[in-house]
This record gives sequence, structure tokens and C-alpha cells, in this order.
Amino acid sequence: MYWSLTGNPLDLVALTAFLAACMVGGWGLVHAGFRLPARDRTLAGAALGLVIAIWVANLLGRWIPSPLSSWISGTIVFAGGLAAWWTADNRKLRLHMDWRAWAMWAAVAVMTFAFFRIGRGVAIFDDRKNLSMISLLAAGGPIPPPFYMNPDFLFPYHYGFQLFGAMLMRIGGLFPWSAFDLAKGILGALTVGLSVIWGRRATRSWVGAVVVGMVLLLASGSRWLLLLVPSPIVSGASRDLVMWGSAAQTAADLPHALGSAWGIEGGPPFPLPFAFVNGIFQPLVLYLQSGPVSLGLMALFLLLVLYPARSARWAWGVLAVLLALWGLAAESSFVLFGLGLVGASVLIVSRRGRRQARSQALAFLAIAAVAAIVAMLQGGTRTEAARRVLESGSAGGSGSSFAGFSFRAIPSIVSSHLGEMRLSRPGEILLAVFELGPALLLAPVAGWAALRALRRGQVLPLAFGLSTFFGFIVPIFVRYEVDRDITRLTYYALIGWLLLAAAPMAAAWRSGRLLARAAILVGGAVLVFGGIIVSGSLLTAFPRAVFSDGILPVDAAMAKAVWNRLEPGALVLDSDSWRAVALTGRLTRSAEDSSTLLESWQTLIDQPEVGRVVQSGFGYMYVDQYWWEGMPETARLSLLDECVVEVAAADDDGANGDRWLFDLRACPPG
Repeated sequence: MYWSLTGNPLDLVALTAFLAACMVGGWGLVHAGFRLPARDRTLAGAALGLVIAIWVANLLGRWIPSPLSSWISGTIVFAGGLAAWWTADNRKLRLHMDWRAWAMWAAVAVMTFAFFRIGRGVAIFDDRKNLSMISLLAAGGPIPPPFYMNPDFLFPYHYGFQLFGAMLMRIGGLFPWSAFDLAKGILGALTVGLSVIWGRRATRSWVGAVVVGMVLLLASGSRWLLLLVPSPIVSGASRDLVMWGSAAQTAADLPHALGSAWGIEGGPPFPLPFAFVNGIFQPLVLYLQSGPVSLGLMALFLLLVLYPARSARWAWGVLAVLLALWGLAAESSFVLFGLGLVGASVLIVSRRGRRQARSQALAFLAIAAVAAIVAMLQGGTRTEAARRVLESGSAGGSGSSFAGFSFRAIPSIVSSHLGEMRLSRPGEILLAVFELGPALLLAPVAGWAALRALRRGQVLPLAFGLSTFFGFIVPIFVRYEVDRDITRLTYYALIGWLLLAAAPMAAAWRSGRLLARAAILVGGAVLVFGGIIVSGSLLTAFPRAVFSDGILPVDAAMAKAVWNRLEPGALVLDSDSWRAVALTGRLTRSAEDSSTLLESWQTLIDQPEVGRVVQSGFGYMYVDQYWWEGMPETARLSLLDECVVEVAAADDDGANGDRWLFDLRACPPG
């Protein structure tokens, strides 16, 4: 019940063919349009092919239903890549040179398997949103998608990753959870592989390349160092701290939380220690379980790898598509990079000399402007923000709190666990430094790397460097209504500083100076130690398979029977606010945003008489045994009326209870 929704083994053959077509097409584009070493072309091409396929499927999905839109997108990438290769001057190069990177592909395969198995064994980081959106998009839901818990509301969200999961689900005949876990495995492994390619270029060493990949995977903040600080100091520093979310569920205060397991649902069998996770700089091995972060980082690394190697005029179009996909996958880092690019272009154009550098900066700025316009129209956060502005005053709100920004009364470092750590209080500054970790110390090195890029007229490194400083400074002074989400900007800054410092750190290591090497070793050990501990905990999830928190085998059996079988536009009432969406591929109406349930929905759950349910717009009810037994007698009797049709049922002999899906469309409202 975990793997195949259809039970047809040919679906996996089809999925393999689809992925291969996208990857081969991407390889053709890279081979023909970019000057990359042969050892790098296959992996970069595979990642590029998937990125373009996602972007094309997002455009086609407005008019062509799934899975046809996915197949057409894969065919376009495959045909376009082969056409580009066939018309290129270098097509007669020995192709076997491109396939020498077998060791890299072996490592990517191992990482895909490992990330998939970890994801299969945990259910953390908004599984409800990921699974619901994957299921809706795979079932041919509208693009851009509405809010998954209420079709009346817009959903300003970067859904590129979930679209890829939906493509895997529909083509491969997978369940939403197996498609989600497989998507995390594929994109996470390709992202780390691309970081190794870029690390090889930055450090001029395969050892350095592997180190870059491992640092990307394991680097995090150093909250755990607070365990070495005397308790009275930690207690005093955190006395006025207001912890948020899962941290507040973990313990009443920070000193007690540091000695506790992280209070989240759906974690691995061996709990994650709170001291070794982070509210700003989460290790990627854990953070990629949220889904979208891997696709955003993959777009960034593709840009870093491909831009300097562009060799054909049409490659500018490929880069524009890559930037547009970045906007669909991670709008916050996309906007930061855009701001950095504007600043870098102004600085380079204003300098005398280096005509080629100025023309390159202006060309890059032009394709970024095209990508920004596309991002306003293609769906996601930017599109829905623009739509709301244009439709101001109309019905239809936001399913994700179209929150505004405001200035902070006191400049603060923000952690999604520890809340606002105010820079006016020395104790909280100390906590912020530990939360940020050693990556903070690399800010001067990253600044030096950006200045060097300016002197050399290199627009991309300069834009990237400027964007990281924007990402760090903005959250200090600006508050977002859903303030924990603004930590994405700080994460982008810290990751960026690590990458920008790779070349200077490699040069310092090659200098042979004992002090420099000792500092790099100690700093690196502190940087990755938390990630190593977290990885050990995550590995305990390898042997098991979970669907999601709150979804049980009996629910999976129902999904196998009813997914995408109801008419388009149907609404399903369930006592769980989102479960029926993932299981049926149809919407519900239970909330006004991701954290606020509708009072009208709660009233229906308490008193689900069929007439009232129908009058509220629902055509179906998904009922579990516990809800059935807790209903008022009048509600149970109404479900026995002859107008109610049982669509499907699943029995469970254990403690999970049975399930039923009822069709209420023939019943009168009232």
C-alpha cells in the first residue's frame, strides 16, 4: 500500500522512460549550448532536462490535463535536446567521453536511494500541504492550483516541486506519499551532485569538490554548543525569549528544550535532539524533507554551473527558462538574486573599461527581466500577489495569509524555533550567534569574493554575493506576518556564504599554513557536527514505511479505490481538514489559510447531518469509524437514508477503524 496506486508494473517502465527522455534531452541542450567538461555534461544535462520539463508542464497544464501535459513536456525536452545536439558543430565529438562520470552517477544513485528511504520513514515538514497538492495536480487540478483546503481562496505558493511530484505520481502510478518521497530523493541527489560539479570548479580539486558536497548536505547552525555553556548563562540569555511552533511544544523554555527530543510529529524512530536541529540553518539532509528547498537549490547550482559556460545564442533562452523555474520553485531566493543582479549590473556598467563585462551584465539583466515577467504570469506566489493587487476588493482571499511586511521595532535575528532574538540584548545576541553557527564567520570572506568578482567584471558571482547580504540584512529589520518563513532569506545567505568562501578556503588550505588549516578543520567540524548527529537519527527511519502523519493503511486502501474517481470540482467533507484531499484528488472546504480552520467546517464536523452537509456545498463525505461513533444519532441516521450512496468502504480489523466514502449528491439540502 505504500508504493503503487495502480498496481500496474508497466507504470514504472513508463516513469523510467519519461525520466530518461527528460535527462537525455537536457544532455543534448548542455552538449550543444554550453562549454562544460565532458565529465560534467551528463549530470548537468539530466538536472536541466527535469527543470525544463517541469516548467513546460506548468505552462501546458492550463489547457492539457495530466498526464498528457507531462508526456508532452518530456517529449518537447527530448526532441529539443536532440535537435540542438544534431545541429551543433561539436556533435561528432566522441560521445563516450560524456559517460566517463560513472562514479558521480553511482554516488547520485546511492544518495537518491538514501534520501528516498529516509523520506519514506518520516512524515515531517508540512506533509499535508505537499501530499494534498501533489494529489490535486496529479488528478488534473487547475494550474495555478487553488488553496488545497478551500477552492474559494488563492494559494500564493511556490508549487514547482509539488508539480514534479504530481508528474511522477501520474506517470508512475504512485501514491502521493511515494511520489513525494521519490521526488525528494531524485532532486536532492541531483542538487548535491551539482554542488560537487561546482565545487570542482571552485576548488580545482576533486577532494575539495566532495567536501563542498558534504558541507552542503550537513552544514547547519551550532545551537548544540549551548550545551557547553553554563546553564545560568543560557537561562539568563533566554529569560525573555518567546519560542515558536515546535520549539514551544518541545519544552517550556530553552534550557529544558536543549536536553529534550524535538517536539514534532512524524519524526524518525530515534527522536531528533532539539539541540542539534536549527531554526535558521537546518542541515539539508533534514531540510530537503520539506520538498521545495531542493528544487530551488538545484536551479541555483545549474545557474552557477551553466552561465559561465554558455556557447550558443539560444542558450540565453535556456537560462531564462531556468530563472523562471527558480521563481516557481523558491520565490524568496529568486527575488533576492534579482535584487543582487540589478545591483551587480549597475556596479559593472558604471565602471570604466571592460566592454565585454558590461555587455554580459546587460544581457544577463535582460533575460532576468524576461524571466521576472514570466514569473508574474506562470503561477506561484508572484502571480497570485499580482492577481490580488489587480482584483483588490473582489471576493477571494488568500489561502496562505497574503501577509504583508512591516519594520521591526527592534532589529532582531529571527529563528523559526527561538523567535526574535533582539540585537538590543547582549544575551539574545549570544543565542543568535550560536543559532547561526560558523557560517556567520564567513561573511567577510564572501564579501571579499564578491569584491574580487566586481574587479574582474564577473556579473554572476557578484550578483550572488550581493543577494546573500540582502538575504541576511532584510530579516533583521523587516517583519513578515508569518515571521518564521522569513528565515528562508537567512538560510539563503548562509548557504551562499559557504559557497562563495569555497575558493578562498581551498586557496588557504593549499598555502600549507598550519594555523589556516587548523582553523578550517575546527570550523568545518563545528559546521557539520549537528548535521552528522541529525543524519544518525534520520537513518533509523530506513527500515520502515509511513504514509503521512494521520494517514493509515486503511486510508491507503481507500485511496486505491477512489483516487481521481469523483467528478472534477467535487468537494469532500472529512473530519480531518486535509486527509480526503490527498486520498481522493479532490478539494475540500475546511480552512481559510494554513493555520486557521473555518468555524463553519468545525460546525459540520460536530453536526454532520446530510442535509446540512449538502447545503454547505459538499457532495461527498469521507468518514472514519471514530467520527462515525462520535456523531449525534441524527447524523448517523441521515447517512442511512436511501439517497446516500456508499461509493467505497475499507475494513480494518485493528485499532484504526473502518472507512467509508459516501455520495450525497442525490440528497436534498436543508
